[in-house]
Amino acid sequence: MIDDSETGSRLETYVFTDISSPFFEKARAKLVAHEDRLEFKVLNIEEDPDLQEFKGVKYDIIVADNVIHATQAISVSLLNLRKLLKPGGKLFLKEMTTPLKIITGFFSGLLPGWWRATEEYRIA
Repeated sequence: MIDDSETGSRLETYVFTDISSPFFEKARAKLVAHEDRLEFKVLNIEEDPDLQEFKGVKYDIIVADNVIHATQAISVSLLNLRKLLKPGGKLFLKEMTTPLKIITGFFSGLLPGWWRATEEYRIA
């Protein structure tokens, strides 16, 4: 981390990930003011990050926003996230907790891959 006294930012690098790259261009456009600190990488959190472009990479903070529920096995995904954290690193995990009571203006819950659960305790 670095301290940028002009902006007050302590961000050195932000790595934007997704399971595929189509969202990268929209994110680049929205975050253009920070392009010098952005990296974009494909990451499938269901697979070992060391077997992807993340071998030996460790992060201070990971933000996982409504992504883990869409994986087949939460325990595997969380273990893979843990591999990416530095000792003492923080995981900010945001997920829906009432999938049967979602009140939103979107229909993505109907798309293939949205409910990929294989654990018996998760409602599919």
